[in-house]
Amino acid sequence: MFLLALYCAKLADWFIHTLRLGSGSTWPGEIALWIDKSFVLDFLKISQIKIIIIAGTNGKTTTSRLVVEGLKKAGKTVVHNSEGANLLNGVASSIVRKSFLNMNSSTNYAVFEVDENALPQVLSQVQHPFAIVLLNLFRDQLDRYGEVNSISIKWIKAFKEISKETHIIINGDDPRLAYVGMQTNAQCIYFGANGEDKKKMEIPHDVDSVHCPKCGAKLFYSSMSYSHLGDYSCLNCNFVSPSKWTETFTPLTQLTGIYNRYNIRAALSILKIALDKSTVESRELLNDVRPAFGRQEQFTALGKKWIVILSKNPSGFNQSIEALHEIVGKSKTTVCIVLNDRIPDGTDVSWIWDVEFDRVFTYSDSIVVSGDRTYDMAIRMETALLSNNNKALLTAEQNLKKALELSVHKQISDIPIVVLSTYTGMLEVRKILIGKSLL
Repeated sequence: MFLLALYCAKLADWFIHTLRLGSGSTWPGEIALWIDKSFVLDFLKISQIKIIIIAGTNGKTTTSRLVVEGLKKAGKTVVHNSEGANLLNGVASSIVRKSFLNMNSSTNYAVFEVDENALPQVLSQVQHPFAIVLLNLFRDQLDRYGEVNSISIKWIKAFKEISKETHIIINGDDPRLAYVGMQTNAQCIYFGANGEDKKKMEIPHDVDSVHCPKCGAKLFYSSMSYSHLGDYSCLNCNFVSPSKWTETFTPLTQLTGIYNRYNIRAALSILKIALDKSTVESRELLNDVRPAFGRQEQFTALGKKWIVILSKNPSGFNQSIEALHEIVGKSKTTVCIVLNDRIPDGTDVSWIWDVEFDRVFTYSDSIVVSGDRTYDMAIRMETALLSNNNKALLTAEQNLKKALELSVHKQISDIPIVVLSTYTGMLEVRKILIGKSLL
């Protein structure tokens, strides 16, 4: 059954690419799973490939790219769902593309970024992964996933079946993820932000998980990096932050912001284990890694420099805005905000009221809003303008192509125009500016 599924899926993949019907990132896998429901499991039974799974709300694509490029630079062969198809059918499609009908594949590693809600389903077939990375859990697409607590409960149940030999790399600054790690018998390694990225501050309003996952009491934070990430303890029970790796390393200039330093730490944690290298040696493998599509990606189009940053939920958007300090500095630029409400984005856009959009005016005096929910975004930005008595120029344009052209017209300096966009909007921006939505 497995060979029949592989043959049919490879045939479908050939047709899709020959006829230029798409990237083939999901349908070959869908066909394989339709013929053999245990396709991924059956493949792993006859393969020596080591599986690395990277899951979380924010940072999956960037972290996966760092790990993949680091492994390749170290001479390893890697299969990766690079198009971002992060459900089980995307994992299956990646296997279809890399597998040979005689199964003589020399691939060393498979690195799969996995949707947080799909992680239990993927783990039901990838039963003995080499490593799992848990990055964070934030509110995201509430219409699909519900609150973060419902996701973590699913993860705890799935992790009870994980092999003790599996390395689990966890962002220990996230209390709910730390609790997930405490419920498994596998090997857990925790990482966190260093002291430079943490400070004593009031709990921000965009937090998602500040109550003890063990007893429900409110957590005490001695320091925080952003949202609910930081050093915490419960005064009602014995739940505290785990011991975390917070070693300082030379940052990557092409990936700025606290959230990217979390991603880099996660990648370094994996590379150190997989390659048996030191932090310094692992960090050197990442020197030339370029940002993944739409993740602080930089290019030139329409005679201007652009930086496109995917921003899809309150915590992620706030950190994108925070990163402008490192990207723009004391200068000001034109910012284009694109808000869509399609299935991949989440149809509920009420979360925009939890984003600190008033901080955008620190880095921009000209803002263009566009997307399917242009006027929702315009009302949000107008409210931010009025509440801060700001004099920035705000323009609403539903037609995205015209909105990008307006951004060019308003930008009179050589500083890159910054686009902050939800997922499908980011793909459309790339299509308009550079002629392709994916790499």
